[in-house]
Amino acid sequence: MRRFVHAALGVAVLAALALAALAVLLPALVASDAARARVAAAAEAALGRELRYERLELGMLSPALVMVAPVMAGATSGAPPFAEAHRVTLRVAKLSLLARSLWIDQIVVEGATLRLEDAAVEPAVPWELRKIEAKLRGESPEVPVRVEASFELARGGRARVQGSVTLAGKIDLVLTLEDVALAYAAAYLEAGARLAGAVSGTLALEGPARNPRRISARLALRDGDVRLEAITLRGPLRVEADLAGGLDARSGRFVVDATDAELVFGGSYRKPPGISATVSGRVVSGPGGVLAIDDVKLRVRGREASARRLQTRSDALAWDGRV
Repeated sequence: MRRFVHAALGVAVLAALALAALAVLLPALVASDAARARVAAAAEAALGRELRYERLELGMLSPALVMVAPVMAGATSGAPPFAEAHRVTLRVAKLSLLARSLWIDQIVVEGATLRLEDAAVEPAVPWELRKIEAKLRGESPEVPVRVEASFELARGGRARVQGSVTLAGKIDLVLTLEDVALAYAAAYLEAGARLAGAVSGTLALEGPARNPRRISARLALRDGDVRLEAITLRGPLRVEADLAGGLDARSGRFVVDATDAELVFGGSYRKPPGISATVSGRVVSGPGGVLAIDDVKLRVRGREASARRLQTRSDALAWDGRV
């Protein structure tokens, strides 16, 4: 036992001396031009974009590398930065150091801005996320990375994200939205449809990050202004939708609860707020990545009719009389 204690003390002393040496030598190493060049080259090789930063800092008590004021270049020389942040901290797993390997088990992002462009639809839709605060934690390469983040959107609203991402790029995320402007979503609908207002609720995404195979929405629209075929809705709305499939074959059902909203059909019928009503239908993929609306049905006070069947004025008036 005594030999074991002496050996343990010897290891502890050697580890302390090694840490002291690192504390003296590493700051000069990470601040060197050679280190900066290696970091920049690795980032460009991995991401295809130029990376600049103000400086690197080391945390010794909790092994970590802190990148201060990183900026990732845009797609062209005149474009705004693709991403920028106040600080990005990469924490090194202590056990990996003991095993003579390096594993980043936590990444913390502070005060970031991210500028994206969804080219899956035509024309491409720009997204700008601001004031991003994020924490990513991964125990090992075999375990999905846990994600917690919050951000604001440039066009209005806030969101929180929780879930996981694999190193292969598959996501299982839940977005909690708060007063997010629907100006973003309108670009994904076919011509003639209208979608405006502010939305709160949850949006669940599963599958490849670039092309989720499953999307589930449970949303509430404040001051909604929606047009689906011959039906116009104005006011508070609740929406449930479940979609499956990739961009070229996405489909699913949706239901809109319009009880608290005004409903106008074809210019000849108006339902005031307070009368129970739902609008349901099917979402299908259209050309250019947009979503088309089909098989729309309107139900008021328990009576149902197809929006297609009620497109003529005479049918609408006859049906209205039975409501």
